[in-house]
Amino acid sequence: MNEQLALDADVIIVGAGPVGLAAGLLLEQHGLTGIIIDRRETRSGHPKARGLRLRASELAALWGFDEPLRAIAMPAEIHRFVYCETVAGEEIARTATMASADGTWSCVPPYRVAQDRLEEIMEPRVLRAKGISLVRGRTAVSVDQDDSSAWVEFADADGTRSVL
Repeated sequence: MNEQLALDADVIIVGAGPVGLAAGLLLEQHGLTGIIIDRRETRSGHPKARGLRLRASELAALWGFDEPLRAIAMPAEIHRFVYCETVAGEEIARTATMASADGTWSCVPPYRVAQDRLEEIMEPRVLRAKGISLVRGRTAVSVDQDDSSAWVEFADADGTRSVL
């Protein structure tokens, strides 16, 4: 059964990972409305990606996430590779710190935060964003458009279809 969701927005974002959440914040910053749709009922509890690159670190600072992210960041040693004979064996070699970690490429020093922790800090800010909605538990099935609009068909966990 198809139903029409009573939601309207300038942009529909599929996926509430870091990129989808960041897109929502950028929409708000530019005065646009948006709906972020994610297939998961809740945020993932698994780390997935484990780091922010310099540009993402700069955006985190602009959005006010810098301090809370640095508080949960992994140790600086995470910026290098350590080669060992075995997992618990003797160290063979250790790479130098990443070039970007020395602060010469950006005014924001790099740090590493796992994706689940990043989403944990970003999502509450997105939920407070003016004109941005987050809808969980819907999977994008298809996209269609005409000259002036686009529609996305979604399926709920029970298979119910909705068009947005």
